[in-house]
Amino acid sequence: MLQQVKNTLYNQPVKKTKLLTLLLASNLLTSCEWLYSVYEHWIDENYNLRVVQYSERSKALAVDEYYYREDKYSGDITIDITIPASIGGMPIEHFGRYSTTEISDSYYHDTKRMSGSSDINFAIICFAYFEEGTVINLNINIEADLEDFELFAYSYGPLEFLNNNDIDSNYGYAPECNLYIYIAEDSDKYYSIDGEVYERRDDGEDRKLTTRNPDVSVHGNMWPS
Repeated sequence: MLQQVKNTLYNQPVKKTKLLTLLLASNLLTSCEWLYSVYEHWIDENYNLRVVQYSERSKALAVDEYYYREDKYSGDITIDITIPASIGGMPIEHFGRYSTTEISDSYYHDTKRMSGSSDINFAIICFAYFEEGTVINLNINIEADLEDFELFAYSYGPLEFLNNNDIDSNYGYAPECNLYIYIAEDSDKYYSIDGEVYERRDDGEDRKLTTRNPDVSVHGNMWPS
């Protein structure tokens, strides 16, 4: 298909407007072929993380989901998440949705995000709804030297929990969450102070990216694994 477009572009006498249209079509087809043909993702059972490789040429990985596999959904719950420096010999550089790559909604639809959504960056996958009064103490230890940190869709929340056993868009009780994030001291772009994350900036006005008690959203996962 792509070769036919290229032949049309370079071997046919066409007007400039038609040439421009064909050039745009060629670029679109090329980008779509790249998006749909080389995407890979899997669940790493050691860390309970979903790992994403966006291109076969990519030398780095992203993680954008954590799988909570305990059976406790009431009272005080502690969840410890580790983001290792590498998995399978490849470094992890992206936490949350890969913010530096344009990905169409239909492409990203395969990754269990809500239909048409581009605003869920990191999700915790659970297998039931939390009971009223539940408090979650969430500890995230980041050993990776990240290029992107996208925990929240918007500033300071909400933090997404998706129920893998409910394929409808139902909403469950949103527990209180105490969030603590620790970043390795040798990270070039991000650092943490007292469990909160900051981004280094050239102007010296470092930006705070997290809050201790983020809003929480709990709802069904319409495309469960």
